[in-house]
Amino acid sequence: MISENGVRGRSYYQTGLTGRRRGADALVCLSHYLFYGDPENGLLPLGYGYDQERRFAIEKILELKHNGQSRKLPGAPVTQRSRLNGWPPGCHRGYVAVPSQRGTKTRLP
Repeated sequence: MISENGVRGRSYYQTGLTGRRRGADALVCLSHYLFYGDPENGLLPLGYGYDQERRFAIEKILELKHNGQSRKLPGAPVTQRSRLNGWPPGCHRGYVAVPSQRGTKTRLP
């Protein structure tokens, strides 16, 4: 767990967007926060196998708590919305690291 993302995710969960141009960070941090959950606040984790539920929760959170800071969310461009399922990283979603001459790449097994 990346604790900094978890803390920022909790902040976005509780208060929503706090400034302009925070949408991409909110998507990543909320996804991370919801993936691991928050037992202290009674939030169950939406980890592996809950991608669609996590995506739905993030869309609703940002729809209700955008605080007028974003005109694009939740109707964000496809590239930004695809980040909703960016957590967990590919190596934890069935991808395999493949060493090559130029560095390590990931691919499906």
